[in-house]
Amino acid sequence: MAASPTSATGTSPASAATGKKGYFIGDNGENYTFTFFLVASLFLLWGLCNSMIDVMDKHFQDLLHLTKAQSAWVQFAHYMGYTIMALPAGLVTRKMGYKGGIIFGLAFVSVGGFWFWPATQISQFWAFLMGVCLIAMGLTVLETVANPYTTVLGPKEYGAFRINLAQTFNGVGWIFGPFLGAQFFYAVGGAEAANKTLYIPYVGIGFIVLVLAALFFFSSVPEIKTKDEYHTDDATAEVAAADRTGRIPASINPTPSGMNSTTAENFMRSAIAPTMSAGVMMANINWYIEKTLCDTQPP
Repeated sequence: MAASPTSATGTSPASAATGKKGYFIGDNGENYTFTFFLVASLFLLWGLCNSMIDVMDKHFQDLLHLTKAQSAWVQFAHYMGYTIMALPAGLVTRKMGYKGGIIFGLAFVSVGGFWFWPATQISQFWAFLMGVCLIAMGLTVLETVANPYTTVLGPKEYGAFRINLAQTFNGVGWIFGPFLGAQFFYAVGGAEAANKTLYIPYVGIGFIVLVLAALFFFSSVPEIKTKDEYHTDDATAEVAAADRTGRIPASINPTPSGMNSTTAENFMRSAIAPTMSAGVMMANINWYIEKTLCDTQPP
């Protein structure tokens, strides 16, 4: 009987084919397909919420007789929510894990959505801006958790595929958001009539988000641990150094006094988020100034 051919590594093609994993199969053999698409629904959610912001600008211009520069405060409030929540989102995720972080973020989005009901009754610009900011704060947490989580819901080599697949849901949200907003922000009867229905899509989002939070609460959302290649969770600098370059004397400490390598590395990582958020905020301030100058110049 002829022996089955083997590869250079000593494994037969049949066994290699048998060992091939799917896109959503973990190292332990667990299937994460349902968990992935549940997480992907969050991408659709924040795409929907983000795309409705621009549609809202024109409504406020008509209802509150705002200039284009003044209506830019809607965008400012939106990105201010990202700025405020940038660091807390990372801390919450680290403390509560994937599942807890997602539920926490959904709770924030729900509160922001329901706030539009009393905001419509108050009918003041600041009230609407508060709702926009609250929703953005919740979305910050969701994006912080969902983006990296999709990359670990299966084999490492398919991580890029999974996050790209999840991003397609985000694109769908961006497409349908303006259609949804237009149905309620520009109702028949003018801006005054539309103002009475402005809260409807956001309150609807609030209820949908609560359902999503319940689904996440009762569903299996595993806390998947990946290999810590940078030793950010090690207790001392010596542990990280021993694995990379061999044991070094404890007296050699390349980090500032009172800060071990873990603290220093986490500090540097956490500095990225506020820097990016500050850049977004400054861009919005610059945009506001430019639009103000355009509005104040005579035709």
